[in-house]
Amino acid sequence: MTTFFGMYRDDGNVVFDGNRSTEELTIWLADFQAKVNSYVGGNDIEFTMDIWKPVEDSRSSVPIILKVIGAERFPYLDMEMRFVGNQASALASKQSQTSNQNI
Repeated sequence: MTTFFGMYRDDGNVVFDGNRSTEELTIWLADFQAKVNSYVGGNDIEFTMDIWKPVEDSRSSVPIILKVIGAERFPYLDMEMRFVGNQASALASKQSQTSNQNI
């Protein structure tokens, strides 16, 4: 179901295989949250989700927990994801800045 799953500090990125509906991702997040709660023995850690869907309007699907971002770019602190044709590509802006400084 996922092509990439990564966590770093309090941020995580998940790239799903194929196009998933907002409803499917809402269920996935609830299941993921339940598994984490089970592992840690409580609900002290709460996950939220921003779904990147460039062709849709931005909106809140589940208030505070889940929102859809309908833009061509999906910015984060350390990286930026862009929609290129039928593929999403992650570009680590810090990494590219560092490699440009080293040239």
